[in-house]
Amino acid sequence: MPVVSDVSDPEAVEALILRVAEEFGRVDFLVNNAGAMRGGDRVPVTELSLETWQRVMDTNLNGTFYMSRAFAKHMSEQGEGGAIINISSLAAQLLAPDTSAYATSKVAINGLTTIMARELGPKKIRVNVVAPGIIDTSRLDDVPRGKIWDDMIDAFIALGRAGAGEDIAHLVTFLCSDQGAWITGQNIYVDGGHCPTPRRQ
Repeated sequence: MPVVSDVSDPEAVEALILRVAEEFGRVDFLVNNAGAMRGGDRVPVTELSLETWQRVMDTNLNGTFYMSRAFAKHMSEQGEGGAIINISSLAAQLLAPDTSAYATSKVAINGLTTIMARELGPKKIRVNVVAPGIIDTSRLDDVPRGKIWDDMIDAFIALGRAGAGEDIAHLVTFLCSDQGAWITGQNIYVDGGHCPTPRRQ
């Protein structure tokens, strides 16, 4: 059931959970994967506009909070547990220059995940972070494919290739399954063995 919503709007989120519950009668999993558009936020903090900072925080951090809050309430009322997966980023670990808004939002998501895991654990709701590294999707279309891309992969990725969407989806599926039933409060990096400094000079 595709539904267009706005995770940065608490009222839209409440309408979304009501629509989902009405259609399916229950909620078992939530994957918080909405992300602010990449681009204008990749500047030094002294050049970062307040509007851009707020847009990134509203989507990445506040959106994760609003969605988790609404869906966790519903899962708690069901009384049968569930799983929340928050998509973070390797950026939360690298803390690179010119990523202050994005990386800060992801660091905060990691912290929020740990707190929610402890709060919701007694209700059998598992909460984990999946943090992708370099994934070959349209989100990185500002990095030209070809030599620049290949050199970046060769320099930083131990396994020698960029990730695919399926690499992330497989872990998310595992964490939502019975096989992941005793995993909560974890920040799991899926990055092909990303090296913080180039492996080759």
